[in-house]
Formats: sequence, structure tokens, C-alpha cells
Amino acid sequence: ELVEVTLADNSPARDKQLADLQFPRSATVVAIVRDGRVLVPNKETVLRVGDEVMALITEDAEEAVSKILVG
Repeated sequence: ELVEVTLADNSPARDKQLADLQFPRSATVVAIVRDGRVLVPNKETVLRVGDEVMALITEDAEEAVSKILVG
């Protein structure tokens, strides 16, 4: 399923590279909307407050992804 999370000020993922976040294998960040522009992320992409992070995940990865992005 495709999930979308807007990164809040208190997100544990704030100002971190995707490579450092240790997403489960069954989760992939496929796009980030920042300042009205769609970015195709890579492992070096740094997440910022206000980013709309779109991830393709399996149901079993939902809790882990939520902990990474929301806390």
C-alpha cells in the first residue's frame, strides 16, 4: 500500500538521510513532496520538516515505518 506522512517538527527522521533510517526491506520511500515539488529520493536524501513522504509498504512494515517517520 502507498502511505503518506508529513514530517513534523518532532519526527525522529528530521534532518536524517534515508540511508540512516533503516527502513524495513518491505518499505520503500518512492517520492517526497517538498515546497510543492516532487523529488525522487535516493539514499542520500535528507528529510526535512514539512516534507510529504510517500512510501510503498507491505502491511507488516506499517508499524516500523510509522515509528521511523512519526515516532
